Order: sequence, then C-alpha cells, then structure tokens
Amino acid sequence: MAHIKLTRRANLDLVAIYDYSTEQWGEHVADEYINGLQNVLLLLQDNPKLLTYNPTISSRFQCFRHQKHWLICETIGDVIIVLTVLHTSMNLLENLKKYEPSLEQEAETLYKRLKN
Repeated sequence: MAHIKLTRRANLDLVAIYDYSTEQWGEHVADEYINGLQNVLLLLQDNPKLLTYNPTISSRFQCFRHQKHWLICETIGDVIIVLTVLHTSMNLLENLKKYEPSLEQEAETLYKRLKN
C-alpha cells in the first residue's frame, strides 16, 4: 500500500475546484465531486500502478484522470505525491512545462520531510 501526500499546490487546487463547483452547481455537487476525488486517492493508495505516464500530458509525471480533472503525481518509493490537479480543458502540457521545476522541487522537499 502506498502513502498519499498532497503538495501545497494540490491542496490549493482542490480548494479552488470546490469553490468553483459550489459557485456553479451548489454545495451538494461540490461535496460529491470532492468526495469522488478523495475516493480516487484511496484507490491509488491501494493500486499505485493505476498511475500512468501519458506523453500527451507529461513525459515526466504520472497521471490519473477523474471525470474532468487530471491528478498529476510523482511516485518516490512507496509515496505518491499529488503535485497538482488540473482541469481537462487546460492546456496540460503547457501548464506542466511552466510548473515543472517547482513541482519537482516541491516533491523532493516533501519526500525529504517524510523520511526524517
């Protein structure tokens, strides 16, 4: 079983997804969507091999799609680090190229903290 950790950016993404969903469709729908994302995290914790490399999104990071969002992850040992959660309508490749250096650094920092 893997351990799941979210970066600060991923946590902010989830808050933004919740806020937007609440604005657009109401609190009930937002709660259901976030619960679905939480269930995906539990699924990945039990089945880390479900994460895949998708060269149309990133050749560097692993991905998993849940409805309209991609979870972008880095696996280090038995730890899955969720780096960011991006909407499918975004230009994922371009956004990840922009974020990549800071995402890698954040993953390494988080992993080092876990090991200490």
